[in-house]
Amino acid sequence: SYVKNMHIMHPFLDKPRLRKLFDTFSRRYSPGHPGAKPRSTFAVQSGGDGERAAKRQRSNGSTSIATSYEASTSVRRIPERSPGNAIVYLVLALGKICLHRDPLPGVVPDNKLNANAAVTHQITGSANVLTGSSPISAAVKPSPISPKSTPATQPTPPAESVLPLQSRSRRSSMDGIPVAGPRNIDVIPGLAYYAKAVEVLGDQADGNDLVHAQLFLLAGLYKGQLARVKESMSWFTMGGRAIMSLLERYKLLQPEYWTTHSDRDNLMVLAAWTCLQLESDILAEMRLPDSGIQKIENLLLMPRGIPLDETYDGLDPDTRQDNDNDNIMLFYTAQLFLRRRLNQVHREMYGPDCLDQSLDQVREMLKGHESILSSWRHSLPPALQWDDNDPPATGILNARLRAKYWGARYVVNRPFLDYALHIMPHVKGGANVKDVARDVNGNPRDSADIHLFEAIEGMGESEIWQASKRCIDAAMQSTVALDGVPDRLIMTNIHGTAHAQFGNMLVLSATYYNGWLSKLVDPDRFRKLLERTIGFLRRLGPISPTCKIDCSILEKIHRHLFGVPQDEKYLYRNEGVE
Repeated sequence: SYVKNMHIMHPFLDKPRLRKLFDTFSRRYSPGHPGAKPRSTFAVQSGGDGERAAKRQRSNGSTSIATSYEASTSVRRIPERSPGNAIVYLVLALGKICLHRDPLPGVVPDNKLNANAAVTHQITGSANVLTGSSPISAAVKPSPISPKSTPATQPTPPAESVLPLQSRSRRSSMDGIPVAGPRNIDVIPGLAYYAKAVEVLGDQADGNDLVHAQLFLLAGLYKGQLARVKESMSWFTMGGRAIMSLLERYKLLQPEYWTTHSDRDNLMVLAAWTCLQLESDILAEMRLPDSGIQKIENLLLMPRGIPLDETYDGLDPDTRQDNDNDNIMLFYTAQLFLRRRLNQVHREMYGPDCLDQSLDQVREMLKGHESILSSWRHSLPPALQWDDNDPPATGILNARLRAKYWGARYVVNRPFLDYALHIMPHVKGGANVKDVARDVNGNPRDSADIHLFEAIEGMGESEIWQASKRCIDAAMQSTVALDGVPDRLIMTNIHGTAHAQFGNMLVLSATYYNGWLSKLVDPDRFRKLLERTIGFLRRLGPISPTCKIDCSILEKIHRHLFGVPQDEKYLYRNEGVE
């Protein structure tokens, strides 16, 4: 599940090595496996001294002690707290949550007062916190599965069954009565695996090796599935810190050559680009502390092709992907181009770089970004080409690529629509750009925005109109680009995807409501887009308060613009998601 859903988007793990990790884990800890050597509970709890004590008792002829010792040998080994095992747990956590095809459940209702702590996984029940040897493990170690759990919802890793009975039943002093209902660890897919991994990460948080960077990226990807953006970003910044240390240590920032030479170097570069993409996707929506990896973007080497084993030719038919996934690196490098282009757009259009350019240079820059995107699209290999009238792609790699392209085109042309909506009518009436460039609260807009508007003012009205139309079309296309993917949509940053679609609807609503620009928006198409986005956000509401608020805002806009006909009142029902 992990390989089919996550690895194809970000192949920063060595898949043959990952298989060996799983084989070793299974051989050592799985029940009934020939390689799983039984060990005494005395040895597990007390080490070698306990084992010797037990043997001395046997030599004294105590039948009861001997019987107890022999029975205890059926207990399997406790998995060691190693980075390799943490990789296994996190891959299992991501695989588990990707297998969940229904909308993801929110926190257990009884714990809603502790919602933040619940999803940061610092509790495993209403008041059932187990102890551990690390600061994090004290907060996350899982307790027994609720009797109300079903096999489909039990995410408990196999390793949990090897915990000594005493530690599994131990409760904190806060406990009153046993928890009767399901807990977050019982209902949130993959949470138990994640909890086991975090026990290890508590001991590895200061690591700077490649495995630590990979661990932090995996942990952030899992939090991203639950729409926990800030927590996800925290893991990514830890990964970025480790990656930047690796790049400096192994001299992988030198511009003398284009690509890497060894497989290990290639994995470091893949981890760096993955971290850069994941951080940038979040920073595009939220201002959060980052690792600084964006500052070395132009010094990063390009990754080499991944081994032939990384395509799906060697897998059985049940695990093969469609033709979209025949060459993962083809899509990966295409995503890299768009991510780098978007980062450059943000720097040149909304940062100090814009203020350092003359108005003529800004105009050329705006035209240049649109021209480069168009040229890039037309130069794509046939497997990646598409027509605007094609239905949405069913393969996640093609769908993500199209969504990213349309998102980039939307960002590039958005200043023109912003100008047409808020500045042009006043300028045509004789007003000055600086005087009318104000936000909704009446405060002056950012100086970079004003500089952009002054540059756009010098362009022809026809050119502004065409760019505004491109922005509207891109907003519509990017909103539906992922609709062809079957089952529940699995993205690395589902919150960012949803909130971007919410932003698209706000822009379309403002344009539709504008008397001069409303002709750019087809009413029927806009209404359908608005309704599908409301449904999409509602399904994410249980795991994301932001999506729930976004949904309510769009519902009000829908009622204001279109009303609620009697035969369409079903639109505002809960769709079965509590």
